[in-house]
Amino acid sequence: MKNSKMPEMLFFETEITSQNIFIAENEFESFRMHSHDFYEFEYVLEGSGKCFVNGQVYAINKGDVAFATPLDIHGYSGNGKLKLLSVHFLSNGLDNKLMGICNMEACVVKTGRTMQNVFEVLKEADREDVLGGMLGEKALEMIIILFLQTVKNDRIKNMPREISYAVKYINENFKRKIDLEEVSKTVGYSKEHFCRQFKRYTGMSFLKYLD
Repeated sequence: MKNSKMPEMLFFETEITSQNIFIAENEFESFRMHSHDFYEFEYVLEGSGKCFVNGQVYAINKGDVAFATPLDIHGYSGNGKLKLLSVHFLSNGLDNKLMGICNMEACVVKTGRTMQNVFEVLKEADREDVLGGMLGEKALEMIIILFLQTVKNDRIKNMPREISYAVKYINENFKRKIDLEEVSKTVGYSKEHFCRQFKRYTGMSFLKYLD
């Protein structure tokens, strides 16, 4: 995907809706590479296929959720038809939580029963009604939190033993001065590779973790 020719790009602008949340069910076999000025969750209701984000390819299946920011170039292709619940929204009041989710490399996760239920709440909330709008906003906030927690749990589960050991080493030696060269050498990584892997699996830079 990284070396392939970029398909024709589409760009979408925000649809003006109450509470700045737009929700719709969509069905298609493929969706060209595109970007937009809003954040997006795509919840796979039926089917399977691939999600392309910034040159990376992710498998998607029923029950998965894909996330895209206004900076992401992304698209979808299905093994047959894909049925998605699309949730588009602006960052109003969610900036701190979105900061965490945007710093994570993972953009596709498997939903648990709780996240599935919250998507149903968001789907059914009447956003034209004041109470329904509040319910929709809270449901969206919960989805963001659950997405963050799922990515964090996946990282911990899949963390290479070298990074796991590095985290343990830092935690046991933080009272004395330790630096990047010492820790990367301890696990047998170059400093550059260690920095990339450490941030990927902990969600923060080595220096930030030391703070």
